[in-house]
Amino acid sequence: MRSKARAASVSIRIRVALTLYPLLYRRDRSNLELVRIGTDYGGWWIPAGLLDASSLCYCAGVGTDISFDTGLIERYGCSVWGIDPTPRSIEWVAKLRPDSRFTMIPVGVGGASQIHRFYAPPNHDHVSHSLKNLRRTSDYFEARVLSLSDIMQLLGHDRIDLVKLDVEGAEHDALSRLLQDGIRPRVICVEFDQPEPYSWGLRTTKSLRKVGYQLIKVDGLNLTFTLLP
Repeated sequence: MRSKARAASVSIRIRVALTLYPLLYRRDRSNLELVRIGTDYGGWWIPAGLLDASSLCYCAGVGTDISFDTGLIERYGCSVWGIDPTPRSIEWVAKLRPDSRFTMIPVGVGGASQIHRFYAPPNHDHVSHSLKNLRRTSDYFEARVLSLSDIMQLLGHDRIDLVKLDVEGAEHDALSRLLQDGIRPRVICVEFDQPEPYSWGLRTTKSLRKVGYQLIKVDGLNLTFTLLP
C-alpha cells in the first residue's frame, strides 16, 4: 500500500510540474529555428543549425530509446556517445547494433568519479535507475560514475558540442561540475526530473545563465539551453 501511495504522489507531482515548468523556466529566446529529433518518448528540441559532422555529442541516460542519438547521426553525420551503466540498457544496445558512429559507454554521470548505488524504479518494467534514489526504493546495483570532464579525458576529447542529461536527479551535480571545469557545450539538453525539489532546477538554471547560456525550449520536463556566439 505504501508503494502505491508513493507512486500516486509522484504521478500527481509530475502532472503539477508539467503545468509549472513553463512558468518556472521562462525562455530567453524564441526566434531560433528549432528541430525536434527522436521519438515522442525519447526526442529533444535543439537549435537546427549549430551541429555538423564534426560535432561530438554525449547522451547520458540511454534506457531503451536512442532515437535522439541516432537521429543526430542521421541528420548531421556527427559522432554520439551513449552513456548509461544500467545492465538492461547495455544489453539492449548490444543487441540493437546501432550505427558505428554511436558508441556505448557503460558508466554513470555525476559530479565526481566514484562507485555509486543506482536504485531501481518502483515498476520493474521500467529501466531508469537513480543514484539519487528519487523514488525511495531499496533494490539497487553498483556502478562506476564519472564526471563529464573525466569522460572527455577517457575518450581523448577537448570539447563537447552537445550534452543530453536524462539521469534521474544526477543532472544537477553533473552540470555543476561541468561548469566548474570550464566546459561549455554549445547545446545542453536536460531533464529536471521529478520528484526532485524544484529548487535544484532553479539553481542549475541560474548557474547556466550566469555563464551565458540561454533557455530556448521547455518541453514537458525537458529543457534545452544553448550558448550562442
